[in-house]
Amino acid sequence: ESQSLAVLQQLTPAAIAQLAQAFARLAVRDARLLEGLKPTILKQLPRFLPQSIALVANAYARLAFLDKSFLHAIAEVAAKDLGRETAQLAGTCATSGKKLASDLRLEGRYDHVSVTQLLNVHARVRLFHANFFRCALDWLTPPRLATCSPQSLANALNALAKFPQLSKTQAQRSELK
Repeated sequence: ESQSLAVLQQLTPAAIAQLAQAFARLAVRDARLLEGLKPTILKQLPRFLPQSIALVANAYARLAFLDKSFLHAIAEVAAKDLGRETAQLAGTCATSGKKLASDLRLEGRYDHVSVTQLLNVHARVRLFHANFFRCALDWLTPPRLATCSPQSLANALNALAKFPQLSKTQAQRSELK
């Protein structure tokens, strides 16, 4: 068993994401493996690509192994990255004079699939992480929304509908940014 855990710790973030996703697709709930992977995932989380972060979160949610502290750690990393990408976008627009926000669609590491998958994971397990949701909403600019697939739009809308605490009043909930 200790040898198996040592091997798990040597996996790359992409390999961990693929392994977790494979277990989820096959509906294999190997508690020892999934719980054993969590410390390795948390340790390597800042090195995960956004798509791998989303795959891991989705896999753990599908298998009902996504606890609040684990999702919180994932959401914190994603919020930080999304906030940085949004700030870079705003800085580029302010300093370039040539590019408008509408011209900047997918610059950065995140894509609509990873962002909306993470939103959907929160909805699936009914855990609201305010900072992540705010950063995701700021990141989902109209030009980025225009590139979303119907599935990504549905995931985002489903997640946003589950958490009315995003806005304090009915009027705020019915307005788009």
